[in-house]
Amino acid sequence: MAGEQRASVMSAADVEQTVMRLRAFNGERGDWLFERAPMALSEAAALFLSERTGLMAYSLTGFPGKAVEAGKRIGMEPTMVREALGNFFAPVTKDALEDLRAAQLACSPPSRVLKPALVFHVLAGNLFLPGIESMMTASLCGACSLARCSSADREFPALWIDALRTVDAEFARGTAAGWWPHDERDVTRAAARDADAVVAFGDDSSVADVLAHAPPTARRIAHGARISFAIIAREGLESGNVPVIARALAYDFTVYDQQGCLSPRAAFIENGGGVTPAEFARLLCAEMAALAERLPRRALALEEKAALAQARDDALIEAACGGAEPGGVLLSATDQPDGVLADRSFIVTLRALKGYAPGCVNRCCDLRVFSEAGALRAALTPWRGRISTLALCGSQLRWQETADELRAARICAPGQMQKPPLGWPHDNRPALSDLVRYACADPIP
Repeated sequence: MAGEQRASVMSAADVEQTVMRLRAFNGERGDWLFERAPMALSEAAALFLSERTGLMAYSLTGFPGKAVEAGKRIGMEPTMVREALGNFFAPVTKDALEDLRAAQLACSPPSRVLKPALVFHVLAGNLFLPGIESMMTASLCGACSLARCSSADREFPALWIDALRTVDAEFARGTAAGWWPHDERDVTRAAARDADAVVAFGDDSSVADVLAHAPPTARRIAHGARISFAIIAREGLESGNVPVIARALAYDFTVYDQQGCLSPRAAFIENGGGVTPAEFARLLCAEMAALAERLPRRALALEEKAALAQARDDALIEAACGGAEPGGVLLSATDQPDGVLADRSFIVTLRALKGYAPGCVNRCCDLRVFSEAGALRAALTPWRGRISTLALCGSQLRWQETADELRAARICAPGQMQKPPLGWPHDNRPALSDLVRYACADPIP
């Protein structure tokens, strides 16, 4: 296909040659890379927000159009790709990147920042944004990057490098991407052994396997399995903005089809508010239906369809047997008199908190009703230290202690779960300072 970008297959010899080239380039131009990064990154980001030719339409020769085509090849809906481009790239400005770097790399004399020369990234394939963010972070530190793409996405890492090359071909020489099978450990070892930092995304076992190849002197940064939730507290259901809250939560459940670690796997609704949990659930259904028109769900694999069908059946059986929250039901956009669900592009279930366990994804809105904050805290304790984001509608003063005890990396308002600020502490880690080292030089008479 014309204009197609894809990371190439790399052997151990290819990787070794690339590593040598990147380290040599950083040795020659590392300081320049550091100084140039905010401008080059922001200019590349701007390419993905330009060339709009009409409402939701882009020129296929521009980077938004290229991103849409890349998304199609990896199974993403065009509207969802466009949503991702706006969410991720809009905040990436030169000033914002400079402010982020100044804040995170600040240190007082006699300490000095020792910048990495090479960062090796192992990317996940469920969503392309974290991989680009990881490479951008390394660039801000003045490092060169080698990224091993996921089998599910060899498109977007190559497209990002193409954007860098478009705005500054010399700067783009500091970033490379390739692919090789995960079981070819000799290739991974060749990529990791000379890296100053190794950043790995994926499930816990695959991340551990990658980091085992990192040298003892390298920074090892693990982004393993994480989960996110929403809490709709009773005080959040007292205002006249409940429909707005439902719309915001529907966006969190809809965008990216729950494929990222920032996607909510459940929303916990507190009893005692001005709107009952059942009333809120029906508002959420209406908003999910409206969003399904604007952001249609991607085509699902057979096993994904089966998981959603099983979730529907289980919820119906639970409600019929009286095991759900009193009044607990399986909802869709419309409940027909004959019980046939009119809209199968999403699921909304309303059940009791007791027995909660994460279910399937792909717009499965699992609403759980609770009456005591302590009971909710206990239910979420198994995920302590693994929570990426808590969306909170309620008093932050009341819930901050709970978030801190759970070691949640971030609290935000509903509707903002997929829009984290630049440099947010992904998995409770500082984005930039995690990659560098600090040295202290005492005065020498």
